[in-house]
Amino acid sequence: MSWKNSKPISEASGPSRAASGALGSACVRSILNWGCGPSLAFLMQSTPLAALSCAPWNGAQAYLAAAQSDRTYSVVVGRLQFDEGLLPLTEGGDPNELQPSTSIPGTLSGKILEARHFSRRISTDVTLVVDCVAGWCGKVQSGARYLMFVEQGTAGPVLRVTPCGDFIFPDGSAVRRQVLDCHRGVNCQPE
Repeated sequence: MSWKNSKPISEASGPSRAASGALGSACVRSILNWGCGPSLAFLMQSTPLAALSCAPWNGAQAYLAAAQSDRTYSVVVGRLQFDEGLLPLTEGGDPNELQPSTSIPGTLSGKILEARHFSRRISTDVTLVVDCVAGWCGKVQSGARYLMFVEQGTAGPVLRVTPCGDFIFPDGSAVRRQVLDCHRGVNCQPE
């Protein structure tokens, strides 16, 4: 059984690009080509200290960014399983020695967003791509429940985990409601 849904959000009849264009113009594309995600503000100093600030980001904003992307995404609610020992270490290490991206094999099981609901069960292998910038890396826990925007990569599903979260959220009714409202064309307002 394919993990992809029959109508991914980038092909859905949700909000038009014109209706959500303000978000696209306000987005900052990062140096790592993360796409349109939470704005990253870097304060680099001559000391070893640096600050990373992530702008507030919600499910509606992620939905709009994914819908406007040239990549194809499916939204999945479920559990992510992987070896946490493969995550890049950020504490106690030299941030200059961190790789910009680390790929980690994992599995994803849950329900995929179809026409109106998270309705079809899936279980599939997934590649987590954990991005790091200036000593900060994306954080995710094995076994936790998430709402995830999963890229339909040519070699299979890819879940990008960035320092600001971008397309992965702890599962909860508020983020589900934001995504479902966007998907149904009811209300898709980035707050």
